[in-house]
Amino acid sequence: MDEIVRAAMEKWPNVPDLYGWLALDGRGRFLLQGARVGNPAMEAFFSRNYDIDPAGRAFVQNGPQRVYVAFGQAPYLARRRDGGFSLHPGLHEGAAGSAWLTPEGEIYLSVEGRLALLDGPDIAPLVAAACRPDGMPAEEDDWQGLAEGRGMLRLRLPEGEVNLAPATHPLLVQQFGLQPTPEASG
Repeated sequence: MDEIVRAAMEKWPNVPDLYGWLALDGRGRFLLQGARVGNPAMEAFFSRNYDIDPAGRAFVQNGPQRVYVAFGQAPYLARRRDGGFSLHPGLHEGAAGSAWLTPEGEIYLSVEGRLALLDGPDIAPLVAAACRPDGMPAEEDDWQGLAEGRGMLRLRLPEGEVNLAPATHPLLVQQFGLQPTPEASG
């Protein structure tokens, strides 16, 4: 978090939270009242001050005001980098611990305990790295079974192998304790 943000929080501790103004699109980009944030400096500020609270709500700490962020698929988008994945928005990087395929064909990852949707351009290389539990290359029938909720595959990544299991989006949201459309607590 930016130091100027911390200072503003100390100076004005009782600024009300804001809901319904910010969202993330499927590519990890911020939307302000439905329009893409086109200012690179604002996008970078939002990313540096983006996090998830203990109630599973994504937010940007904008000075003394916490602005909650709605998301469709996941609070992060994972992009392949040497030795692991980078998460957008935010500044998190790490190795994938688990992976899931939904019936819609989306691949989700747990990177450092954070749920992320795999970015579209990174799907094909991961699919090519998939194998059956016996080490044989994954075939179309294996992918079909996984999409239908059966079986498991493994992703062979340079940093290690990761299980790829079937899941649904609602199950993953529940498993990670997330609120895709944040609401005020209690």
